[in-house]
Amino acid sequence: MGLIGKYFKMSLQRQLQYRLNFLIACISIGPIHLIQLVFSWFIAKEFDGFGTWDSWDLIFLYGLMLTSYGIAQIFARNLRYLEDFVITGNLDIYFTRPQPILFGLVFHNLGVIEIFAHFFPSEAVLVVACICNRVHWSLYKLLVLPGPVAEPGAEDAV
Repeated sequence: MGLIGKYFKMSLQRQLQYRLNFLIACISIGPIHLIQLVFSWFIAKEFDGFGTWDSWDLIFLYGLMLTSYGIAQIFARNLRYLEDFVITGNLDIYFTRPQPILFGLVFHNLGVIEIFAHFFPSEAVLVVACICNRVHWSLYKLLVLPGPVAEPGAEDAV
């Protein structure tokens, strides 16, 4: 088992010490996003979509947004508290470990709750929206997904 697997196991054990808290957090966050999605859908239905975008396009974008938010919550949650690590002196712990500092910050307390509460539900919404929108994935679309990539064959007009 690699180092990331060990960190994941330790984080899971740490967060499962309070099993009811873990379960309630996993169950309660999903309906919040579902309510936001339903209200967004009703607004899109009321206005007959937004231009050429219909309700399923909006749901696709919402699922994409939730997926990226879930990934950020899983891996970058500790980076929000970097200032506290510096002020309290807890960042010094990561300087004495034999792995990179960013690796230690990201994987020390991995967001296991966020995997179940944010990432899996957002993936379900995204998959349903892709099916309803008949999205055909290609390598190019997967490369464009994380950031801007030039269109194949397009020249930069500068």
